[in-house]
Formats: sequence, structure tokens, C-alpha cells
Amino acid sequence: MAKDISAFAVIAEELETWCPDLKGAEQDDTYRAAMTLLMATWVTGPDVDRIVDLTHYPRSFVSLVCARMLKSGLWEECGTIHSDHWDRDDHCRVVAFLMDVMVGQGLAIAKKERDEDFRYWAKEFASSEFSRVM
Repeated sequence: MAKDISAFAVIAEELETWCPDLKGAEQDDTYRAAMTLLMATWVTGPDVDRIVDLTHYPRSFVSLVCARMLKSGLWEECGTIHSDHWDRDDHCRVVAFLMDVMVGQGLAIAKKERDEDFRYWAKEFASSEFSRVM
């Protein structure tokens, strides 16, 4: 199967605009996790098969990122992806997005609070309740 060049290229260009340090790092796990999040948010929803088809990333990698995002509550099985916090403030967009990328990589833990905002912890400082599947 060929990559969906148009969607992949547009998303890669947007990623590299948000995070210029990732330009040229296409084989890096941070780049791939970021692309997985953007692809799911803008094109596929949390559908591992579609993300793998469009990115050609290893299924094991995409599945693990997706499982972490679902466990955190940032993604929901019904297809909802909570990414509105990326757009609250242009100055914070990249920080909020990269925190979610860190959740996808298993470096941070996110939990939805009663006020509907997400709270984040470095994995090593999270209680065992949150870090078991991460």
C-alpha cells in the first residue's frame, strides 16, 4: 500500500511548522508519535489500522501509542480525541501538543480531572495506579 501522500505530507509540514527541531527526524520515535497524534486528530480518529495504512509506521509502535492515549483519556474508543487544549493559546500550543506526544511515548501520564482539564505527570513521578499500562 502506498502512503496517502497528500494527507501525510500536509500533516508532516504542519508538524515541522509547530516543531522545527523535528524537521529531518522522520525516523525518530518523537516524530512518529507526533505524526500518529496528528493523523488521528485530523484524519483517522483512534483507528490503528488506518494510521498504519497512512503512515506505514510499524503496527506495534502505533498500537502502543494508541493504547497509551486511550488509557489516558485523551482519546476515547468512540472516536473522540481531546485536542482542544492545543488551541487555547498560540504560545502554549506546542507545549500542550508535546505533552500529549510524551503521553503517547510513555514518558508522561495524563489524567482527566473533574474540571475537564488534563493533568500531566512525568511517568516516574506518577502513582502506580496511572503508570501500570504505560
